[in-house]
Amino acid sequence: MILALAVAALAGAPARDSRTFMGAAAEISVTGLEHAAPALQAAFAALQDVEDRLSLWKPSELGRLNAAGGAAVSPALRAVLSHALELAAASGGAYDPTLEPLVRAAGGYGGPRRGVGGGERRRLLARVGAGKVGVDASGRVQLAAGAALDLSGLARGYAVDQAVEALRGTGASAGLVDVGGSSLRVFGAPLTLGLRGPEGGESAWGTFTLADAALGVSRAEPRGLPILDPRTGEPARQVLSALVIAASAMEADGLSTALYVLGGAEGLRLVQQRGAAGAVLVRERGRPVVWTTAGFPDTYRLETAPRVLTREERVRP
Repeated sequence: MILALAVAALAGAPARDSRTFMGAAAEISVTGLEHAAPALQAAFAALQDVEDRLSLWKPSELGRLNAAGGAAVSPALRAVLSHALELAAASGGAYDPTLEPLVRAAGGYGGPRRGVGGGERRRLLARVGAGKVGVDASGRVQLAAGAALDLSGLARGYAVDQAVEALRGTGASAGLVDVGGSSLRVFGAPLTLGLRGPEGGESAWGTFTLADAALGVSRAEPRGLPILDPRTGEPARQVLSALVIAASAMEADGLSTALYVLGGAEGLRLVQQRGAAGAVLVRERGRPVVWTTAGFPDTYRLETAPRVLTREERVRP
């Protein structure tokens, strides 16, 4: 993996459980409760509710909306879509919620993997763009002909946020919700996370600390579909991996995707403008380099291995 998480134990003896959520492993830990089972159940129920509404891996509210081309939607779907459209505008289309036709053609959502040639890609790209989504005053969503939504770039984060609120509601003193190692939120106790290079192995490029915040990670998985640049329909290749720390997991998830697509100074500038912090892993002349937003190394106690160069991108909002 390009970025692997080495999670420190929560304070005390946490109760843990893990299940599958939206095609990924979801782990929830909770501390400070005499009886943790109800808290874990409430958190997983929150994840399940989001999957029932926003998954494209099984029948869902979102799938029905795509099939119909328009519908009145639930508050949850409306909240995620609203955030998605706002981020699409802020990122200049580097994040876009309408990539479903391209992802499906390439074998997403459990289909057979295949390459998408230039001609087919251009035809599908004509169906992509946030402008193809309309939301009226009553909250009804209307899609242009051929358009379809894929909100997975935010749905995992939204689900993590809902699960964390469920844990907090039970009176837990600390907790962790982690979906697939790419969307994570922690409260009540800090975590130490390990940053690994694309070569894998046991050695880490560095470590940093997360406390009362959310983390979103975007990376190209060796056996997964590439992350596409919505503006071209082709795989994004600016960076090896991108991570964003934000107040909410939904914001961290979407921003990490935009940062992966934009890369470098442009992506980190967007992260800072939105009040978040971020880092990208790149190679410069064969040397591993971690670029970060200003203040990241001190705020999050970033420590890199001796061979890794760290540079702060001091961009202004």
